[in-house]
Amino acid sequence: MENNITKNLTVLVVGATGVLGVEVCRQLAPAAKKVKGLVRTSSQKEKVDGLHELGVETVTGDMKDPQSLYQAFQNVDAIISTATSTISHQEGDSIETVDAPPLPCHRVPAKC
Repeated sequence: MENNITKNLTVLVVGATGVLGVEVCRQLAPAAKKVKGLVRTSSQKEKVDGLHELGVETVTGDMKDPQSLYQAFQNVDAIISTATSTISHQEGDSIETVDAPPLPCHRVPAKC
């Protein structure tokens, strides 16, 4: 049975190139109006290309850059965060910088 609620949503998946994020995008793509995936400039090209093949629009941002998140949150109805630093090899990624701070939803009150 098709879910008519999700058919009208634009959903942003934070951590879209990760194992869980890719799977969330894969399942959302046929169900949601539009799926956006947050990717970093350092994301592997083949993972980003895989998202595009699913019909996911990618937007560039980083959990450690609140301004980039603010931009990514524009014109979305729901945000699903699968981001974690537990298996990241990016410089500066740690539990404190990636997993601990809440997403800056206070800047987009109508969306949180």
